[in-house]
Amino acid sequence: MELGIFERQLRLMVLLTQNREYSLDELCRKLDMSRRTLYRYLELFRDIGFEVVKQGNVYRLDKSSPFFKEITQLVHFTEDEALTLRHVLDMPPARMYRCVICAINWSVFMISGY
Repeated sequence: MELGIFERQLRLMVLLTQNREYSLDELCRKLDMSRRTLYRYLELFRDIGFEVVKQGNVYRLDKSSPFFKEITQLVHFTEDEALTLRHVLDMPPARMYRCVICAINWSVFMISGY
């Protein structure tokens, strides 16, 4: 999967799980995507087990859905780690890519003991 697509899907997921209400047009504008693409991503989220809730013109992911609970039980971050991830996701794509590569290289270095 292309990084641009994955990044937009993650950003959409973050927006839909915040305690804010975004209309379809606001989401499209924030993510610089068409309505058709947004609908496709929402359908993808449904297909993988998220409950996508629509109230009027507002969309969100239901945090009580089984898949959401399953993910939150598997993935745990400290507050510092979450803030770092948020900072990296807010970076321009080229800079984010360099940060991810550095982190992977650092992890390999730490694991291998070199």
